[in-house]
Amino acid sequence: MISMCVQHLQAHLTTPVLLQTHPLTEPTALGAATKCPQHGKLLEYFCLDDMACVCVSCAIEDQHRLHNMKTFSTAHKELMEKLTTEHQAIQSKTEEDNTSLEKWEKVKREELSMCAVRLVEAVNNLRDSDGFLVKNGRRKRKQFAKAILKCVLIWLLKCKGLNPHPTPHTHTIWL
Repeated sequence: MISMCVQHLQAHLTTPVLLQTHPLTEPTALGAATKCPQHGKLLEYFCLDDMACVCVSCAIEDQHRLHNMKTFSTAHKELMEKLTTEHQAIQSKTEEDNTSLEKWEKVKREELSMCAVRLVEAVNNLRDSDGFLVKNGRRKRKQFAKAILKCVLIWLLKCKGLNPHPTPHTHTIWL
């Protein structure tokens, strides 16, 4: 890459043949970064094996001679296609994961709602039970509170998928 004086630049802009054979590009601040540090030649190729820019000498004679080489434009196109494909796959997986999570949340909300309904029914059944009434029709508060607590614990165990009725192999909840 070279810097041109105004007269030379004007010739390139006004002569169609020069525009076709010497296309102009925007100047870059890269300078030495566009030349091979080993050979001093322009970096024109991309080594796909090492993911590095190389000059023609590196590509033909040196450490990259048996590697998979592409021109910058071809490598850029292929790498962008690969990146786009990977991005789409990740987006699709993310959307699937979000859908699965939403379904799981919906199922759990429904389960919780059903557990709440069962709890309300159990408390209502307990409240209406004759066993908690005494002579004057007043409730035995302490027994009622224990019974409510037992219902809540059974409800929580059912919500967690545990057996609320102890067997010889399960733990007993004492109230």
